[in-house]
Amino acid sequence: MYLYNVAHLRSHVIQSPVNLEVHWYSPENYLHHFEDPETLPERAEYLLPFYANNTTEVTVTNVFDSTHYSLYSKKFLHFKEQGEIITGSNRPSSIKTNDWHFKDIDISVVNKKITIWHSALNSELPRHFKRTFNLKEWDQLKRVLELQGYSVTFIDYRTPIREVLYHIASCECVICYEGMWHYIAKNLNKPMIVLTKDNITGFHTPNALKYKVRKVEQHQISYFYDVENKIIEAKYLAEKQKKRMRLLYEN
Repeated sequence: MYLYNVAHLRSHVIQSPVNLEVHWYSPENYLHHFEDPETLPERAEYLLPFYANNTTEVTVTNVFDSTHYSLYSKKFLHFKEQGEIITGSNRPSSIKTNDWHFKDIDISVVNKKITIWHSALNSELPRHFKRTFNLKEWDQLKRVLELQGYSVTFIDYRTPIREVLYHIASCECVICYEGMWHYIAKNLNKPMIVLTKDNITGFHTPNALKYKVRKVEQHQISYFYDVENKIIEAKYLAEKQKKRMRLLYEN
């Protein structure tokens, strides 16, 4: 989705079609985990029609079993040039090169519904800065939120993509770590509370309320004891990003 966002913004800024060629180092039907309901390309294909594209023309070509392994280390090649193209446009200065959004989706928001994803059930350990609460602590957080009148839905890497989109679109706020489904929430301009210790969160999800600590072990469940006020702040940040995107999209 990061690639899709860059391609759509670039197409919009230069007012020309963009063909995004994605190289997969695996077969078309490859599943990373035996419980995965879809392949990664299938998930990507499902999400592409939700991209706002009134002024863009982006086509995606998938190359499976690619042998161009050097592309991985060069994936940010020309990123500087991408930034120069967009910086030189009449976009708002707060818009980043990976910013884009989904079209309006006809899914109603459920009052006091919170959608959570975390890394505790990932098939492999993520990078250290993404290891926030453990599984027991996430369950404790769920009880803390329910005591405040909220309903909680957990999603993970093995949740079908259609359910993922629904549970993020229909929630009042997302609580998560830095990763997994964050670009869906970002592109929906969904209020987000992200547990993080890394500055990269500001790049990927500038619209999120960041619960930032120096060490991931320092995150405390007590931060969410008054979650309503945190959600109010997250909604304010999401609305600011929505206005920025609307200004860009209308230019």
